[in-house]
Amino acid sequence: MSSMQQFHQPYVLPSFASAVPESWRSNNAPKPPASSLQTVVVSSLSSSQAAGGHTDISVPLGPSAGIMSQAYIKFTVKTTATNADTARFKGSQSSALALINRYTTSVNGISLDTIANFDQSAGDLLNHCTSNDWLKNDSSVIMGSNVVYTATATGGIGGGAGFSETFCIPLFGFLSGTIPSYLMNGQLNIGLDYNPIARSFQLLTGTGITAIEISSVQLVYDRVSPSQEFVDMVKADLRQGNKFVIPYVNIQNVNLVSQTGSNNLSIGCNYSSLRSVLLSQVVSADYTTAANAGLSVNAGLYQFQVSVDGRLLSAVSYDTVNSPSLCFLEAQKACGRAFDSSISDPCAYLTTNAATSVVARTYLTNNFFAACSGMRVNEQLAFAGTPVSVLSVNWSTTSAPTANFTLLADMQALLDDQGNITIYR
Repeated sequence: MSSMQQFHQPYVLPSFASAVPESWRSNNAPKPPASSLQTVVVSSLSSSQAAGGHTDISVPLGPSAGIMSQAYIKFTVKTTATNADTARFKGSQSSALALINRYTTSVNGISLDTIANFDQSAGDLLNHCTSNDWLKNDSSVIMGSNVVYTATATGGIGGGAGFSETFCIPLFGFLSGTIPSYLMNGQLNIGLDYNPIARSFQLLTGTGITAIEISSVQLVYDRVSPSQEFVDMVKADLRQGNKFVIPYVNIQNVNLVSQTGSNNLSIGCNYSSLRSVLLSQVVSADYTTAANAGLSVNAGLYQFQVSVDGRLLSAVSYDTVNSPSLCFLEAQKACGRAFDSSISDPCAYLTTNAATSVVARTYLTNNFFAACSGMRVNEQLAFAGTPVSVLSVNWSTTSAPTANFTLLADMQALLDDQGNITIYR
């Protein structure tokens, strides 16, 4: 009998707790502010550009600019080629990113992003931080990844022979997140510098592409316009001396031709939070030879050491030819994907849109990258990476490719009540 009584102990509700079950009451979570949504298209004032050209996009900022989110660039590419010529974009996943050499963003002259060799840095990030299926399916539609284009008699520039296609590319760095444009003053400027033809396209058959035209360049984004009451509340908080903080991942690229044997590079960074250093290598002739694919190769890499202010980050010994697993895993760790069973790196995928089979070790020949992680913790703290003033890299190869170093670092843009921006590195 006593064993049954233990299931009937009296229940005493603390006096400070509500007697009404949570599921029977209204939701106490903060309610979203009243707002409206509109997808906005901002056209570039620059004329159509040829290979090596430049496009500017300007977006007015201010109280009526709302909040910018989910932004991307849309443009149309036309070529001049002989009828029936075939070509695709260069790079490990041959996407429209190959067209862009330099990507910059600024607000009122304050530089936010300056990504040189954008085709390499953005391509490496998408190539190793997305999935096989996304690159094979979604990216083939959005950015022409691994798609072979065939010139037609009237499909090119001015109705002549060639091919034409419209692409959309994502934005990186500062504009990859949600931007409170209503708190800023002046203009947001986006600059795109384009690559030469030989660095943009791989000629598969025919005599070659003789001209390209990039037109109808537009910035497309969702503008969320919050209520005036919400805007006034945020600005009142800033007038108390507080700062609106916009965290983002800054991307920098350093490009140089390696020499056979040992190589050294020192970069003055002054980062408070270096997340990782990525290395991809392309045979230098691929940038100027139309028939070459521009793939990232290991080039017999047998040493890759990264030091911050004289302190070695990793003492791992590399042997990419005989033991690529260690190099691959360290690179995955730098991307936050070491032993992550939820997604696989696309590097084992054959670089053609029609292929369905996996080719052994295309990581070394088509999609190679090495990396070193600077992350000190896994939690999303403000600055979780490694502080560094001078970054030094020592690497050794058995050939002399062009080395592309991509540096990822946490940064913060601080907004004051006057709409001014300060970049904290």
